[in-house]
Amino acid sequence: MRALTQDIGGGGIGFVADLPFDVDEVIQVEVTLPDRPQPVGFLGKVTRCTTVNDPDPKARRVAYEVGVQFTSVDPNEQAAMVQYAAMNALPPSA
Repeated sequence: MRALTQDIGGGGIGFVADLPFDVDEVIQVEVTLPDRPQPVGFLGKVTRCTTVNDPDPKARRVAYEVGVQFTSVDPNEQAAMVQYAAMNALPPSA
């Protein structure tokens, strides 16, 4: 399954997926970072999964915002994700 990453932090990751996940489910995640040849992989526990409706009522698409807490991640790979997120963060909105 492919998903769109929303945020990455030291404790976990948030993404939008087209399929739901069960809270407390342990999942294997791989994140592709543009500056690394291989994906970064880890195990994580789903902490939230909420439905997000498409703003276009005619589209009838549903997506899910998913939050995952790192449970087993190599410290170097975790640092790479956090560094990438910090270097590519959007400026705070006014």
